[in-house]
Amino acid sequence: MKPTFFLVAFVALLVSCKQEFVKDPKPLPKVKTAKVVTLQTENSPLPVYTSGRVQVLENARLSFKTGGLIRRMLVDDGDAFQKGDVLAELDLKEINSRVVQAKAQVEKLTRDVARFQRLLQDSAATLQNLQDLETALEVAKADLAIAQFNRTYSTIVAASDGKVLQRMAEPGELASPGQPILYTSSTSSGMGLTVGLSDRDVVKVQLGDSASVVLDAYPDLPAQAVVIEIGEEAHPRIGTYTVKLALQEYPRPIRNGFFAKARIFPSLQSPYYRIPIQAVIEASKGSASIFQPEDNRAGKTTVKPVYYGDDYVAVQSSALRAAMLLTDGAAYLRDGETFEVNNPKP
Repeated sequence: MKPTFFLVAFVALLVSCKQEFVKDPKPLPKVKTAKVVTLQTENSPLPVYTSGRVQVLENARLSFKTGGLIRRMLVDDGDAFQKGDVLAELDLKEINSRVVQAKAQVEKLTRDVARFQRLLQDSAATLQNLQDLETALEVAKADLAIAQFNRTYSTIVAASDGKVLQRMAEPGELASPGQPILYTSSTSSGMGLTVGLSDRDVVKVQLGDSASVVLDAYPDLPAQAVVIEIGEEAHPRIGTYTVKLALQEYPRPIRNGFFAKARIFPSLQSPYYRIPIQAVIEASKGSASIFQPEDNRAGKTTVKPVYYGDDYVAVQSSALRAAMLLTDGAAYLRDGETFEVNNPKP
């Protein structure tokens, strides 16, 4: 009796559930939605980020033209000087003696030439004798000019206002020709930032491009700068190209060697699309994936960004097959999946 009762009760339960299911059927899954946006090409400058050391734009390693004993060093590290100041000089005894010797030789040959000119008129000398003396006189005059030139550059005289960055010799030392004695900077040339750019970035930069520089010493006060020099050859070890930025007037003191970060704004910018970060569904080193509408389906496109912003990535306009992409809701779609447009009503 009991088994029959339970069987009848179970069948009655199934019938009632079936009737209830027919009355209130569960809704079918909805089609996913996404927002479709139309991109506009832009050409506003995308900054090139770099960093480097601040230096005086014109630095010089000063040396003597000839070798000799250093007689005086008139400046020290950190000293300021003005144009025309004597900074260092050699002992001139030997150099002056060479000038006197060369001058005496010129005077002697000048007398000999005059005497042989008279003898030639009296047929007491040949023309060849006179020409040989005239040649010797020209050589002697050249030797005198060399000796006088060497004496002039046996004293280091400031060519412009500046400051001594490093003194590299002391009085009494024997200096070789061309050996650096003083490392100086020209205060009239201004301050600049020397940076290294990769080949991918250096092709974007032109002379005269503007830049914003933030000094680590003064992070709250950016400096304005302009590109004044672009290297033509990569550094043999590092592989970067040297670029110099000239800093504009700055209200605070800047020292040689300050570290700074810079943003260079290229004046020639290729057209690009600014893709919102919420449209990026996947990203890896050097690439990003987005969805673009293909009729009513999501089509995956992989691009190589040329710049990463805080809330967007920039890609060349030629990288997309159309100027449309999916944003809000794109993260929930799969490649080729059907979707409905969910744009807000205007």
